[in-house]
Amino acid sequence: MGTTSAYEVVLTAQPAGKSLPDKVPSIVASPPPAQYCASDKCTFTWFQDPIPRGTAVTHGLDFKVYDYLQMLLNVFDPKPINFCPDCAAALTLEQKRACIGFDGTWSILGSSRAEKFALFNEYIALSKKSAGKLLLSLLFFPILAPLVALPTTKRMLPSSLVKLWQSMPWLHCLLSCVYIWGVYFAIIVSMPFVAQAVFWGLLELYTVYLLFVGLAAATTLRQNQRSTQFSMLYSLFLALQAIIFPSACLLIPLNCIWSIPHAHLIALASGTTSVAEALPLIDTNDAPIEASLLPGHFASSHVMAPIARRLRKWAIGLTVFVNCTMGLNMAFFFSWTTWVLPTTNIAFPGVNQLLKSPANIDYTVQSSFSPLCTSLSNATVQVVWNLQLSPTPSAMNGLPRMSLSFVHSTQASPMAFRIDGVTDIGVLAQSGTAIQYIPTDGQSSLTFLGTFAVADCAALATYIPTVTSTYDAVSIQQFTNSVVPTLTSRVVAPIPGYLVTKFLFETCFIAQCVCTCTLAIWTLWLKFDAIAKDGLH
Repeated sequence: MGTTSAYEVVLTAQPAGKSLPDKVPSIVASPPPAQYCASDKCTFTWFQDPIPRGTAVTHGLDFKVYDYLQMLLNVFDPKPINFCPDCAAALTLEQKRACIGFDGTWSILGSSRAEKFALFNEYIALSKKSAGKLLLSLLFFPILAPLVALPTTKRMLPSSLVKLWQSMPWLHCLLSCVYIWGVYFAIIVSMPFVAQAVFWGLLELYTVYLLFVGLAAATTLRQNQRSTQFSMLYSLFLALQAIIFPSACLLIPLNCIWSIPHAHLIALASGTTSVAEALPLIDTNDAPIEASLLPGHFASSHVMAPIARRLRKWAIGLTVFVNCTMGLNMAFFFSWTTWVLPTTNIAFPGVNQLLKSPANIDYTVQSSFSPLCTSLSNATVQVVWNLQLSPTPSAMNGLPRMSLSFVHSTQASPMAFRIDGVTDIGVLAQSGTAIQYIPTDGQSSLTFLGTFAVADCAALATYIPTVTSTYDAVSIQQFTNSVVPTLTSRVVAPIPGYLVTKFLFETCFIAQCVCTCTLAIWTLWLKFDAIAKDGLH
């Protein structure tokens, strides 16, 4: 993969915190990517020059990888350690094995360490200056693209937005935008409860952030390359990677820093070697120390060995903590709560009792009618009915649309009736054999005067009132109390299953990147502390 590109970006390293010029650097022909000697002789310096092209001698494989693509393919394609011809001839086999390589046969655009540091500075500057425009472009690409493309509407847009779109990879932005809204649409149509859709919608902000990082990084890289065949293929790769493996978007800018040794990074951050070389160094007796020893301190494996042993337990602890957190999350995720396993209860007992939603219960009714029963004809009577709903209707029990009818006790045939007078029922609709109404909160007693199609009052006593409760939607409490216990098969819902897999991987990956950066910063400071504690060797 290292021989894919025949081009190199020519950049100039800038001090940290300063933005680089807007000028697009030129691309000049060059052999394969920059490689650096891993021996102490060559690394004990602030600025290490790349090995002359085509002269590097490789030895063994370095499993401490820094390129993001190689991190993904490390198991299948580990990177060799490079040595200059002089060091390769002078070092023994054991000495070569003890060396650590920071650069492999493939890196971003074949760039050197100074160039990658400059690219990282440009990425930070672009992310700060144009964060709102990048996010707006990411979320609303189909709307903005015609406005930027058409000359008549282009003049109406801010010039900074138009300038950004000139260097932004459109295909990358389009695919990311379609991916984001496609996932949100899938969430809406696949979740039965609004709370679940809101839950997954909030978690998908992780993906939006990752795609934002990927778009900012791809835009930065495109600003520093011409329209060559390699740049087009590389842009296509980044666009497809963003929607297939969004977490890898983080590794594009992190690669620029992780692949630079500490001594070189300090010198690059200081801007020039004169700043680093001007550091006044004294020993415990206030005697001056040769400043040329300082870069070797940050590159020395002798200094790194005790620091690595000290931080190893913290790295293991962070790994265990992250995995335990993910295991705890899975106990909630793999249940009906996220709809990943709709037929499975939460693993923690008592959680369902914490739910606060209407139970949507089915009400029952008890009744009696007034002894004052009047026969209106040979086929109708008029009487006052008293009904008692159980339990008492309330917001937590559920306030459904209720249908009241009278059914014969033995023949199960409904009786035709009509409400003549009512004091406490808000009738919604009335048919020949039923009425529909919605009870109010706390209303359990119902009384009404009605005309019933029966021969006499004795016949009326053979009819039993029944109510049917109809809810507009299934509530969460109703689902856990009534639906889940009746389901036996364990099935995985496809869309929530994909979402939970992606989320768990993203959170683990983000945590890993944060922990790696934390340990790297901690390592650098411990190297500073080692100067005062152990001195320079």
